[in-house]
Amino acid sequence: MKNNLFPQKQMKIAVHLHLYYTQMWHIMKSYLKNLEEVPYDLYVTLVQENSALEKEIRTFAPNCKIFIIENRGYDVGPFIYFLHKINLQNYDLILKIHAKNIYTNEGIHINGWFLDRKSWFFLLINALIGSKKIVYENLKHFSNDPKLGMIASHYLITDDDRLSEGLKYDISKLMLQLGCKEEQKIVFVPGTMFWVRSHLLQKIKENFCFTDFDFTKANIKNGSLGHIVERIFGCLVHAQGYQLKGFDKCQKWKLKTIRLKLMRFLFQYKVTKKHRVLVKICKIPIYCRKLKK
Repeated sequence: MKNNLFPQKQMKIAVHLHLYYTQMWHIMKSYLKNLEEVPYDLYVTLVQENSALEKEIRTFAPNCKIFIIENRGYDVGPFIYFLHKINLQNYDLILKIHAKNIYTNEGIHINGWFLDRKSWFFLLINALIGSKKIVYENLKHFSNDPKLGMIASHYLITDDDRLSEGLKYDISKLMLQLGCKEEQKIVFVPGTMFWVRSHLLQKIKENFCFTDFDFTKANIKNGSLGHIVERIFGCLVHAQGYQLKGFDKCQKWKLKTIRLKLMRFLFQYKVTKKHRVLVKICKIPIYCRKLKK
């Protein structure tokens, strides 16, 4: 890949990395290396001081800016904090990435697929900076299509109403606050990692500040301002006349997911909310027993 990606205009890029899960730094660093031939400014947010980690980050990127902030708004609050630390006019594109807890069995259903945390994370980040070629292709898409506003994983861009259930009123209210019409469909990226044209975030920057967000609570899975603004990002891109697209293709993951779905269809063992052990074969219950207290 050539150093000068775009002879006519070199895009100015800011990268925001929120590193709540500090043990993920070595993984995030390996992905950031795919940007090494593209000039960019790195901004990192941490929720507590860690001198050893900060030294490692500065060794990797000597000119990066590191901010120690309160743990507010999951990964969205820190992104808003970052936006207030830069001049959006200084950049053409912003890359938003963050570490996720991939060491858990929790998962989510998105677009008909069941994703564990590990698959979810790697789909999100691989679509953005999974290789130098992917970086080059994504930047080329922005260069060639002036109406392309945001890039995220094709598999994770969704308008599934069930993922925004209970939030529609607040989303509509905030869209009006941002000076935008209410979107018919709430299209967003669960997991909130994306490339985006920087000027599309100006309304977000003008209307939200870091302290608007509550302190993060692990037991709250939905309904906070962070979850609402997560959905606003995609809506705002469309409302300003731009498109949200994904260009990644991951056949290996699709085959793995299809296999898991087939296995779940053939055999299921679970404990229900009523504390019963339930076994199903081909979705037909064949065994049910109440757990002893």
